[in-house]
Order: sequence, then structure tokens, then C-alpha cells
Amino acid sequence: MRIVPKSRIAYINPPRTATMYIEDVLREATGNRVFTPSAKLSGHHTVYAPKWEDFHWFVSVRHPYTRCVSIWRRLIEHEPPGRAGVWKEILATRRHFEDVLLCDLPYVREYWQFLPCKQFTKDVPRVDTVVRQESLAEDLAKVPGLNSRIKRVTRNKPHASQDRTPWHKWFTPECITFIQETFAADFEAYGYTRDFEAVKRGEYTT
Repeated sequence: MRIVPKSRIAYINPPRTATMYIEDVLREATGNRVFTPSAKLSGHHTVYAPKWEDFHWFVSVRHPYTRCVSIWRRLIEHEPPGRAGVWKEILATRRHFEDVLLCDLPYVREYWQFLPCKQFTKDVPRVDTVVRQESLAEDLAKVPGLNSRIKRVTRNKPHASQDRTPWHKWFTPECITFIQETFAADFEAYGYTRDFEAVKRGEYTT
């Protein structure tokens, strides 16, 4: 999570939803400092305090199919989050998307259960704006303080993976079912379609 006190903005930032890019937008468009609320928590954890009640709260989200591939790529291409030693052992024998996604080890099960974007908003009283990665510039412009200056900072693109394989090539029917069940709240809350073929065509919402 990030806050911009001088602009009265609170940003809920689930991982792999263009978070670094959005943080740059917040900093450049507002001209103010962007803070992590608590140094004791991960940069993606959400906290709430009554003093932020009148802030404009927004969350960034992404379609669960493409986001899960992005999360997996992050795991195998970079330093894993949390207990790096545990992940190193897990990834030593499991590198393929399906193997990591459907791994039955408790730590991995808990990891995927933690990741739905809706989970990151459960402790806040409201969300004023939802920013979908698929319509990033359009949705960011709805956040007060960003709309008048958004054009000059959206020339940069969100982080891209080193792997250029089309995201949908990694999927099996079992992967689709798992994501539909695990990320059910995201499909419902953010209007994302479960239709895999539609998402392949770039049609993300219902």
C-alpha cells in the first residue's frame, strides 16, 4: 500500500498490477512524496487508519489469468517473496507454470490464496476507484489529482517479463479451473470474464 498525504490519496497495490508504474505516476503527477504506511509490513500489505478516512482510496487490479502468469514469471525470474529459502527449494524441482500453480504444498497453497486483489481491500471501509491494468491510463485519470497531468507520465510502460511466450500458452484446463476457483472474488468484484477464449482475444470484462 502507498499513501500520498498531501494529495489525500491512498493506493492499495496488489502485486503484479502495474504497481511500480502507478507509484511513479503518483509521484510525478502529484509532485508529492509517496509513503509506505508501515515499515514493519510488506510494501503490498494494506493497513487502515481513521486519519485516512477522507482520502481517495483506489486499488489496481488485473485479470486473474494474465496476472497469475505474471506472478509465476516473477517467482522464477527474480528473488521470490517471503521465505526465499522455502521458495528456492520448491522451485528447484518445479519451474513450469502448471507445477507452481497447482503445487499441493501448504506454503504454496497459502500463497495463492493470499493473492486475489479483493483480499487486499478487505480491511478498508470503501474503495473509491478501481484501476484495471487493461485500461490503465483511462482508469488512473479518474483518481483526483492525476487526471490533469496523466498524459505526460503514461508514456512509460509497465514492467515486462523477460519471457515473451504468449501468456495463454502456459494454460491447461486444470489451471483455468484453479484460477476461477481461487480468484472467484476478483472475477465477481471487478467484472472480469471467466471466458478463457475471450481473454485470449483481449476481451477482459463481461
